[in-house]
Amino acid sequence: MAAVYWTDRQRIGFADIDQDRRIKFSSMIRFVGSGYAGPFSQLTTVDRADYFTSRGLTPITTYAQLERASRGTTLDTEVELRYGATLGFVRGRQSDARRFGGYDEIELSDAERVSLGAWSQHWLWFSHEQGAPLDRPAPGLEIDQTDELPPVPTRPDSSSGIAPEHRFRWGLRETDMNSHVTFAAYLERAENALADAQLDAASPDRVSIWFSRPSYAGELMHGVIGGDDRAHLVQFLRAQSGELCATLAIKVA
Repeated sequence: MAAVYWTDRQRIGFADIDQDRRIKFSSMIRFVGSGYAGPFSQLTTVDRADYFTSRGLTPITTYAQLERASRGTTLDTEVELRYGATLGFVRGRQSDARRFGGYDEIELSDAERVSLGAWSQHWLWFSHEQGAPLDRPAPGLEIDQTDELPPVPTRPDSSSGIAPEHRFRWGLRETDMNSHVTFAAYLERAENALADAQLDAASPDRVSIWFSRPSYAGELMHGVIGGDDRAHLVQFLRAQSGELCATLAIKVA
């Protein structure tokens, strides 16, 4: 498969580690997001903002998984992020149509190369011209995009809740430049819902999220908590229509 690799460095601050001195998921999201400009210097002659605007494309995440190491870390530790991005296509569930995007893997480690965490994600190019996921290789990128990407893991079902519904409305601070609610916002709301239901006694090791459709600032939502002894599941649905926007699996070892 055709892939591109790059590295970035961040430094752990006071708010980046929890009471067990483990790196927070929210900080992992911030660190990884800060380094994502890296591959564009290898793939094209413009920066990513110009590329998105000139080509009318936006990368849309469909699935992501974060896992953090059980060992703790310390304040001011330098974090090295090693990125690998593979570009290609996935096949539609209802047809054999191709949708183009990428699959990323990121390792986070300290100066001694001891792992602090890992991130993987699947994403698609959304074409504003087509009003749908891109059905051909993204133009203007100097990389092969003809390989089929790994499949997204099957989304778990949480048909029945085990705690009262968590009802809320998204705020403007929880959206990104695409006006979509962010991964970090979903995670924070899920953690709050588990805390309200007194299901947060143990610190989680892994978080997975499946995005079904975008949600926006001002939308009234409700979260349904389910799961089993392996993971808590939190589903976020639009309160009026019942449409599923995202499912999170939060696993404790």
